[in-house]
Formats: sequence, structure tokens, C-alpha cells
Amino acid sequence: MQKIINGIQQIGIGVTDVKAVFNWYRAHLGFDIMVFNDLATANLMTKYTAGNAEQRQAILALNMAGGGGLEIWQFKNREPQPPTNPVQFGDLGINTIKIRSGRIKEIHKTLTDAEATELSEILLDNHFYFKDPWGNQVQVVDEQYKFVKNEGDSGGILGVIIGVSDMDASLYFYNKL
Repeated sequence: MQKIINGIQQIGIGVTDVKAVFNWYRAHLGFDIMVFNDLATANLMTKYTAGNAEQRQAILALNMAGGGGLEIWQFKNREPQPPTNPVQFGDLGINTIKIRSGRIKEIHKTLTDAEATELSEILLDNHFYFKDPWGNQVQVVDEQYKFVKNEGDSGGILGVIIGVSDMDASLYFYNKL
């Protein structure tokens, strides 16, 4: 049996309604294991919150089929703001969440029925893209590994797509270092 190491613990997404986002990902993508639902001051996130220790609610959700977790994060003491410009491929930083699925046709149909926006067709190398109802770009990738057999059509977080300013330096960093 092939052993697979998933190198990403979790990916966080900032949202305006943590419960609605959790419920959508649970219903449509199988992120139904709530590891925690925490309301606290994010003292360790000040590097990302303009030096302010912000109040936040966070839910960490896992999919029993395996993969990284989805940390759904919402400010509680101020109104969450979307990016000034929509995130696009080629922008620097994390552009897209990658989710695994051993049943790519079935999960594509589930998302079609759920009226996911900007849902692409299944592409030749067996993946597709969509946006969740809050505008987060997601790629579903054909990945046969499952932690638990017969557990849903999709799996957990497989990784991300990132935009970089120097492809050669980035490839060296991620492949060699």
C-alpha cells in the first residue's frame, strides 16, 4: 500500500458568518468533524491584523476521508472586510484552496446541484474549479487516498495554489529546501 504524507495541517479562510460557512462546507464537501469552535482574542495573529489583538471566532473542521483541516475564522469585534480587489490567479499569496476527491464526477454533480458559482467542467487532468458562496476559489483534485473507506465524495484539504514573484526561486524552495 502506498503511504501518502499530507504536508498541510490546515488552511484558514476569513468569513463574515462562521456558522453559515461551516454548515455549507459540512453539507457539500464533507467537512463535518468540528475539532473546535473557539471564541477568543487572537494574540498570536497580530502580525496579520495590523498589530491589533482581535476578537475572533474560529471553527476547525475536518473531513474523515483525510487531508488537512479547514479553519473558518471570523472577526467578532469589527466588521470583516473582503479584499479590495477579487483574488485572481497570478496574485501574490494564496489564491486557491485544493481539496482532494476520489469521486470527482460525484462531487462535481453535488456542487452543480448546490449551484456553486464559477463551476468549471472537469478538466483533462481530472480536476475542476469553483467558488464557494463567499467567493473563495477552490480546486477539487482527483486524489484516491482515503483515511476512512466509503466516506463521502470529497476529502480534506490537499494544499493550496500560491502566486509567486519568482517561479524558479519558488520551485527551488519548495522542491529542494
